[in-house]
Amino acid sequence: MKKELNKILIILGFIVAVVGACLAVLLGYPPVLMSATTVSNIAALLAVTFIFASNSIIKNIGYTLSILLIIDSLKALVLNSTYDNIGFLVYYIGFIVMAVGAIIYFVVKLLAFFGFVKNGSTKPSENYNKNLLDELMRYKEMQQEKVLTEEEFSELKEKILENNAAKTNSIDDLKKWKKLVDQQVITEEEFSKIKSDIFNK
Repeated sequence: MKKELNKILIILGFIVAVVGACLAVLLGYPPVLMSATTVSNIAALLAVTFIFASNSIIKNIGYTLSILLIIDSLKALVLNSTYDNIGFLVYYIGFIVMAVGAIIYFVVKLLAFFGFVKNGSTKPSENYNKNLLDELMRYKEMQQEKVLTEEEFSELKEKILENNAAKTNSIDDLKKWKKLVDQQVITEEEFSKIKSDIFNK
């Protein structure tokens, strides 16, 4: 729920902006600003659509549009500062809410980039698990090539498995771990422990 706050704010802001635009028309919104309102509403609709895209670039465009809308609103407010219309104010507040949602999104992304917060969900990182499995395979190859002794390999493997402790694994990773058993990188006992930890999380 917390990670969806930015989307909720943008959707809420869009709804408020549309209601404000309708009110403004009903209360006598100046015709000279109608075209600007239409363009802003189209941009707002695109922003709401884009934030649900799976492509991160399109998603970022959606959030950027949400921030740009407040600039358009401020310009319209300054140009029309003498006109008293509650609908226009509601419309403007809607874009402020959208901008706040977008700002939250970018602030969280920035904090995640610098490592202050976890980016995205708390599910395991696929890249992390892939690197972990690759590392174990490399150690096993080194042991087979006599670069590492059996004892050294066992120590390295134990450290990796202890640090991992199956906390970053999901059920989907079980097949990958099973392959390591088949390739004699880990034992059946170690696999059973990983499996047990995954199911008991």
